[in-house]
Order: sequence, then C-alpha cells, then structure tokens
Amino acid sequence: MKAVLSLLLLVSALVVRGTEEGVLRFWWNRGDAEDGQINGIADRENFFPMLLDIRQFVTAWSGGGVSFRLRGNGAVNVAWTAMSRSDVWALYRSDEVLAGESFATPLDSAPVVQITPAGIDIPSGVLSRIRSGEDVVLACEVCPGARAGIVQFEAVAGKDVLFRFPMGCHASDVTDMYHWINLRHLSGQAEAVPTMPRPPSNADWSDDLPHVFFVHGANVDEAASRVWCEKMFKRLYLSGAKMRFHGVSWRSQVASSSDYHLNASNSFEVASHLASSVNAFSGRKVVIAHSLGTMLTANAIQFFGMQVDKVIFLNSAIPSEAIDAGQFSVETTNPLVHDAWREYPTNCWTALYHALDPGGTDRAKLTWRNRYPLVAPKLFNMYSSGDEVLSLYDGGGNPGWSDGVWSSAAIGARYAWQKQELWKGRGAWYAGIGTTRWSGWGFKANFFGVRSWSAEDARAVTNPEAFAVNTVFDPHPSSITNAVLTEAEINAHLTQGVPALSRALGSVSVANVAESFDMDAEDDDQQRPNGWPNNYDDLGTAWLHSDIKDVPYFYTFPKFDLITVKGGLK
Repeated sequence: MKAVLSLLLLVSALVVRGTEEGVLRFWWNRGDAEDGQINGIADRENFFPMLLDIRQFVTAWSGGGVSFRLRGNGAVNVAWTAMSRSDVWALYRSDEVLAGESFATPLDSAPVVQITPAGIDIPSGVLSRIRSGEDVVLACEVCPGARAGIVQFEAVAGKDVLFRFPMGCHASDVTDMYHWINLRHLSGQAEAVPTMPRPPSNADWSDDLPHVFFVHGANVDEAASRVWCEKMFKRLYLSGAKMRFHGVSWRSQVASSSDYHLNASNSFEVASHLASSVNAFSGRKVVIAHSLGTMLTANAIQFFGMQVDKVIFLNSAIPSEAIDAGQFSVETTNPLVHDAWREYPTNCWTALYHALDPGGTDRAKLTWRNRYPLVAPKLFNMYSSGDEVLSLYDGGGNPGWSDGVWSSAAIGARYAWQKQELWKGRGAWYAGIGTTRWSGWGFKANFFGVRSWSAEDARAVTNPEAFAVNTVFDPHPSSITNAVLTEAEINAHLTQGVPALSRALGSVSVANVAESFDMDAEDDDQQRPNGWPNNYDDLGTAWLHSDIKDVPYFYTFPKFDLITVKGGLK
C-alpha cells in the first residue's frame, strides 16, 4: 500500500518558523533540559508541539514483526501527550493535558525522554492510543548548545528500515532570534552585550513584517533587561505575533532602587538616542513599553521625532495628566497633595508654578499637563487598577515611609509612585531616601527651618503673581525661577521637582488615547481562564506592576493575544 507520513508542527508558523527549505526554528530550553521532566507551568513556554501522525503505518503493519521508533541527534527531548491535533495550543493554555506513556501524568510534571542516535521504541501505550484513532502530540524541547534538533520516525523489521521520515528543527539561544539595542553606554554604564550591528542570522527578518521594539522600566539592570526582552519575545511569538523584534536596554537603575527621580531624568537624556535607533529602521513600527520605559518612549516621540505607528504602554509610570489633562486635580482632597500644603492656596504650589507665567517665559513649560500630545492618538494604554506600585494610599492622608513597605506582594513596592511624587522637595524630612531636594513639596525656610510663609500669610495674598518672585516653596535649584530654561533644565525640574497632580497613567483609564484596557478587570472567562497563581493577604489577586513578566504565560496569554491584535501583529 502507499502510505504517507506527516510529522506536523501545529503551532502557528510564528512559533516555529518555516523557511523555504522547510527548516523549523525554536529556542533552547535553558532551564532544566537535562533533568528528565517538564518543570511546572512556566516551563511549558520552552516546548513546542509535534503531531505524531503515523496511524496508517501502525494500522497497516501491526502484528507483522514491525516495530516503530524515533531516532535523533540527541538534541531533542519529548513527552508523550494526549493533546488533540485540533487544539495543540493546549500545550500553553490548558490545565487538562495528560502525558506519559500511559497518559496519566499531569503535563507540568510529566517525564521527557531523549531522542538518541540509537533510537527509542515508541511505547506500546502510545501505539495503542494511535491505533484506536486518538491523537498523540509530542511536547518537544531542544537542549542548549544544539544548532539542529533531529527527530526521525522509522518503521523497522529486524535490521531493515522499511520507512524513514526525518524532521529538522533549527535551534538556538533565544537571544539569537531577535535584535538587541543597548543604550546603557550613553549613560556612562559598561555594557556586557553591546548593540548588535545587524539582526542575528536565526531571526526571522522578512521585509514585510512590522518592527516591534520593547522598552523595559525602572530598576532593571542589563541582565534583568535580557530576561524582560526574552520573555516578551517568547510570549508574543506564542500568541502568533508576526514581527521583527528588538529588545531595548537602557540604564534605568541609576543609584539605588529608591532613586526613581534620577532614573526618570535619565529617560529624558536617553530619549534622543532611542529615537535615532528606531528611526534607522524602515517599515511599520510598534513600541511596547513598561513602567518608566513609557516615559522614555513618550519623550522620544514628543521631543525627538521618533516615528512609530502604534504605542502600547504597560503599567505606565507617566502622570496621567501628561496624556489627559482632565486627570489633573487641584482639589485639596487629592491624595497627591502633600498633607503639609493642604491649608496653603493652590496658586503657590510648585505644581501650579507654570500658571504664574507672565507670558513668553519658559516657566509655562514646568508642568506635566498635556506633556505628550503626539503620543496620545497612537496609544493603547494597558493599565491595572490593582497595580501595587502605582496605587494610592487609602489610609487617610499621605502614606508614611513605612506604609505599604511590608506588602505581601513586593516589599517596598506598594504606593511607591505616590510616595516619590509626594516626596519631591522633602529630602530633609525623609533622610533623603526616595526623595529630592528640588522644589516640590518643600518649603522655603530660614536657617533654623522656620517657614518663610505661613498658610495664613499665603492665603492673605491677593495678587498670585507675588508668588512668582517670592515663592512659598523652596526654589531649588534656583534655575526654576529663570525666564529662560534649557530643555535639560526643564526635564530635570519636572522629574525631580514638579509634582504630579494626577494618578499614574498605568493605573487609570484616560481620554484622548486610541484605547484603554484594564488588565485587572474581573472577567474570569476571558482574561483569566486559568485562574490566578497569586492571592496576597493585602492585595488579593490583583494584576501587579510586573505581572506581564513575572506570571507565567499560562495565566497571562489573553493579554499577549490582545497586544498582538491591537498592535496589528497578526
């Protein structure tokens, strides 16, 4: 009889790319590819599915002294699974997949077997399942160091090979599958891996694919930035993104982890270089940025002409008033107003100093309001109403230094964004930890710390322009009062001295953007079909600041599917 064998990779061609020669691509499993099993839900991202479609052979040659085996070059390990050919996405998205020779073991702890040059016999339980008309799909991993992974099906009678069909997989480290842009040297930091002069040979770099640039957030060193980029690349691929991916690394951990303001200032300094790096590529371009990386991205677009078609922000650390001026609030009940200033008239606040501009001075630029009008029309804002870093203290008044520090989700992270806005200018009050000495909510005072203005005196002023010359806040550095300011001075005053009077963009829905989406929305069927792995005492099952990276794809895949659709990457 004439039989046809098909060893099919049923993941989208985006997951395992096919070339004109039929060679397939996948990344090495750098985790535990030699310990003989699948290591939990997170390990699934390092496996790809292969349908073992050999029913015609098994049926035709059963009982005829023919055995069936798989041979390879030792680079591929497989687990036998009971997945259906119609739903191989279950490898990444279902908790009901059973595996093992008898298909009785949960996938996340299933054994894997190495496909050796000598070959392994296909187990009787697997053949029995195939014979009965049910599917067997192999979950495959490629061992580190292999440039090619070979899995070859053979039907053997004695010493004779009756039929042989090879399948080749071109493999590499995941870092060889996307382009790397390193901007750290621009901020005086040594680089372990400089910018690649060109895309790596193993990257799919078809001219018709859009470019995707990923920009990480604050307090991420170079090694951690590699992890961010790798996870974003893998998960977008597993969601079917057709793209040319660029991972961007920049110095975002200046000084200590509490020095957010210095990192924010550096985002302005690096922005022109990000713009030139992105503009060097032609074609459709999408930027995906997280946390403080969104400020770097916005600066590059607004002030340095970075040309992109779409922008996707994740848990953005930008003041929302910079995109939607309606978020700006001068109400004294605003939790972003420092408690010590609630009795003072609003027109003497540093955040309102720009409004005292007599006309024609650069003082008018010292505000976050409408800072990024060129960004808004292109922006898909993926925020989280439960973000612990961007959340506002609800205990009455301002948070103290210890409030939220011992949060079960992340020590020191809760209310961090609110604190850094409230502590601008408060360096002397909080021992310099997470604070600045720049204007902000600091008072002008004499040598003994006595305020130059009492609240009663400030309220008695009938002409607010008096505050333009004789400020209530500490005008430090003094350049804040200058009529002419350089862009560098404006940027430094904004990030270190001018407080926001609106929530962080990454915690709220805003107007003026293409679309906003709450990643913490309570829609279990659509957004959390597999439930959630975390349930904290104080934050419950909230979508936290870095969950897009920290939580396995098994739980977060709807968000990556959404990014792929909204980014036009299908």
